[in-house]
Amino acid sequence: MHSYAKFTWVFLFWAMVHPGQAAAQTPAEMYSFGFGQGTYAPLVNPVVLNPGIDFPGHNNYTVQLGFVFRYFGNPLYSIEVLRNGLVFLGNENEYLTPFRPEMVVTPQSQIAYQVSTTGNCNYRVMKVEWKNMGLMCADSLTGRVNFQLWLYESSNRIEFHYGPVTGVPASGTCNTTWQAYLGPRLWVSNSRQYAVVTGNFAQPVLLQGIGSFLGNEHPFQQEIPPEGMVYTFTLLESQPETPFSLGPNPTSGELRIRAWANECEPYRITLTDLWGRVYFQSETTNPQLRLNLGAYQPGWYLIRIFYPDSGVFQNAKVLLTR
Repeated sequence: MHSYAKFTWVFLFWAMVHPGQAAAQTPAEMYSFGFGQGTYAPLVNPVVLNPGIDFPGHNNYTVQLGFVFRYFGNPLYSIEVLRNGLVFLGNENEYLTPFRPEMVVTPQSQIAYQVSTTGNCNYRVMKVEWKNMGLMCADSLTGRVNFQLWLYESSNRIEFHYGPVTGVPASGTCNTTWQAYLGPRLWVSNSRQYAVVTGNFAQPVLLQGIGSFLGNEHPFQQEIPPEGMVYTFTLLESQPETPFSLGPNPTSGELRIRAWANECEPYRITLTDLWGRVYFQSETTNPQLRLNLGAYQPGWYLIRIFYPDSGVFQNAKVLLTR
């Protein structure tokens, strides 16, 4: 398991912190950030959570997944989806949102989700969609917005897909504390580390820090991203505490290996002697392997695992006996 799997990154809903708190210091970067223009497509045949029933409160919907979904290595059995764009990740202190304005459900709205697969290894992707949601400005319903949240189970990535917007007020006309658009925010509850998208939607940057900050100290976005805009957050990988496990060691033949790679994460495994002569080499995405060393001479051997995506090498010695 990755060491970073001990931390769950979340998106903070609140636009501002309590008055009087000092601006935060900047830690080492934990997330990389990217953005670009794509093609927005509504979910096809999703599971509908709210089919346009208007409700004035922050109504929420429990999604029982029916399987274990690994969110950055942490198991999720269910999530809570709120009408205003929040998703709780199995813990009331751990949640995320790609969207900040006050949102309401109207008869034309729909909140839905879908679990799909992508790529050769069938990565699961959790997709949540808020469709034709009403946007509140100065206590009045104005315009509609569409957006999706994508959680990639095996690649440590989150994406925000922004869809069509209609009748949305221009920048500066909806600038009260709770109704201005503020960019997505990431939050680690136990270490109080955060990352906030700032600047213009077309050239956003990621501000990372520790503790609390005052919203008026940073140039937050005041405009809702247009249709097709995609924001991507990727958790930076760190060195695992345990590179991999193997046993029995010593062994008289069979060797069982468990790599720290997530399902479908490619890696290369090589068996050599201590002088570097290669006896076995294979590329795989299987985190659990069985090797038969019975045909080799007794002695010390070296197992080497290489992860091409991160460039990480890991090594372990194994003793073959008779």
